[in-house]
Amino acid sequence: MNNFDLIKKNIQTGDILLSRGIRSPISEAIGGITHSYWSHSFLYLGDNQIIDALYDGVKIHSLDYYLKGEYAVGLYRHINPLTDEQKSQLVKVASRFAGKHYGWLQLMYQCFLRLIGKSEDPKWAWRIKGGVICSEMVALIYQKLSIMFKCLPPSQMEPVDFDESPLTVRIA
Repeated sequence: MNNFDLIKKNIQTGDILLSRGIRSPISEAIGGITHSYWSHSFLYLGDNQIIDALYDGVKIHSLDYYLKGEYAVGLYRHINPLTDEQKSQLVKVASRFAGKHYGWLQLMYQCFLRLIGKSEDPKWAWRIKGGVICSEMVALIYQKLSIMFKCLPPSQMEPVDFDESPLTVRIA
């Protein structure tokens, strides 16, 4: 059974997926800046649907987009599985993000913070309105459920933070 089969067999609403484009210079750059294998994060909403913040904005689309072999994908879950009520709330909260613009300024600010060594200093947190980046979106959605993965504001979360959090477990 390959990783994609494990993902499809085990995925649950609210699971966090981390990805990296295979042979993607953008993924390599983000991974290099954040010192992580992963360069992107998104959420599973159920019924083979994900919510994703990419360069062209936040969209809900099929998980199959990432399971065609162009991406390495990891499946992560909070150590305290979501209740059915929390899953329902997560989908409602996530749906409100659909159509938002991508947070290009937020991304540039995150890169700046990395360069000056302040990416994990909450005093440097700055939520730039008008757009959202992938890991920020995932953290904001979970924050509405009163769940955190790291003691950082959502605007400072990166894909690596979900990977390294003691509050997540890798499923596939």
